[in-house]
Amino acid sequence: MKFSIVIPYSQDYPHVWFTLQDKYLRLMENYDSSEYEVIIVENGSSGENLRLVRRMCGKQGDNPDEWYDRQSSWGSPRRLNLRYVEIKKALYPTRPESPTQLHSKPAINVGAWKAKGKYLVFADSHTLFNNDWFTLAEKHMEENESCTILHTSLSWHCRDYQRRGYQYNLTFKDGCKNFWGNWSSHKVDDKPYPIAASGWAGVVARRKVFIDRYKGFPSMLRSYGAGEPYMDILAWMMGDEVHLHPDMHTVHFSLARSRGYHQGGAIIMNRNKMLAAYIIGGDEWALWCRDNAIAEEEKRHRDWTQKFMENYILVKKWGRFRRRMVEEEAVYTLEETLRLFKDRKIYH
Repeated sequence: MKFSIVIPYSQDYPHVWFTLQDKYLRLMENYDSSEYEVIIVENGSSGENLRLVRRMCGKQGDNPDEWYDRQSSWGSPRRLNLRYVEIKKALYPTRPESPTQLHSKPAINVGAWKAKGKYLVFADSHTLFNNDWFTLAEKHMEENESCTILHTSLSWHCRDYQRRGYQYNLTFKDGCKNFWGNWSSHKVDDKPYPIAASGWAGVVARRKVFIDRYKGFPSMLRSYGAGEPYMDILAWMMGDEVHLHPDMHTVHFSLARSRGYHQGGAIIMNRNKMLAAYIIGGDEWALWCRDNAIAEEEKRHRDWTQKFMENYILVKKWGRFRRRMVEEEAVYTLEETLRLFKDRKIYH
C-alpha cells in the first residue's frame, strides 16, 4: 500500500466531508483502491458533529458493537479502504471536561500507528489538494530517499493567492534562538527545495521513519507554536532532510478552526514551546521562551511568573525520556543543525 491519509477530526463538520471527498477524487484518478487508505481519527467531538461524522463513515448509533459499514449506500467499493477510529479515552486530554480529546498532534499518532501505507499523509479536516498532489508526492519521495518529510505550498480560506511556501522562521534575539510561530510567505524556488520547518496542514512522511525513528509526536506536545517545527527540526537532527514542493498546493477552506487547535491560552502554549525546545536539547531556547512569556504577561499587568516557573519544572520532568532518545539517536546536535542550515543555505 502506498498512501495512508490520516485526518484528525474535531467538531469540524461539514468541512471534513469535503476533505474526504477531495482526497478520494485525487487518489482515484491515479491509484487502485488497494494502494491507499483513509483514516478518520475522531478526536473529542460531541452532539451533532459526532453523529454526522459517524454517519459519514458508515457508523450508526452510539454503541460501537452495533456499528456497520453502509458501503452499499455509496455504490462504490471506495469505502472499503475508509477506516474510522474514535478516541474513547485520552491519556492526556486537552482539558478535564473533554476526557476523549487528545491534543491535535498526538491524535495524528493514533492514525499513524494503525496505518499500513508506505507514506503517511497528514491532512487537516478542512483542506483541499490540487489534482496531481499525490503523484508529485510519490515521485519526489521515490527519487529522494534522504527526504523523510515533504511539505506543500499553502494558502488560506480559498483566497486566490499565488502559490506560496509558508514556513516557520528561525529568528535570533539577544543571543537566544526562537522558531515558534513566526510565519513567512516567501517562496524560495519553483522546484522542490530543503526547508528548516513548515506547517503541517498537508504533509507527507515516511511511515516507518515517523514511527520507528521519530516515535511520533510526544503525548503532551500540542500543535501550533511547538509541535510542527519540533518534528521538522528533529528530522534534520536525525540526519534526514525536510523538503517543500511548491507545485503541491494545500488550501485551508475553514473560516474557523476546530477546537483541536489552539488549546489552553498563553500558559499552556508557553509550556508546549518549552517542552519542544527542551526535548531537542535547546535549553537556552526553553529558558528564552519562559522569560519572554513572563515579560509579555508583565506588560499586561498579569503576574504569572510562578505558573511559568512551575511549567518549566514540569517540562524537564515530562521531556526526560524523549530528550534521552534524541541524545542517543540524533546524528547532529541542535547547534550543529543550525550550522548545517547556514552552510547549506537552507531556508529558515
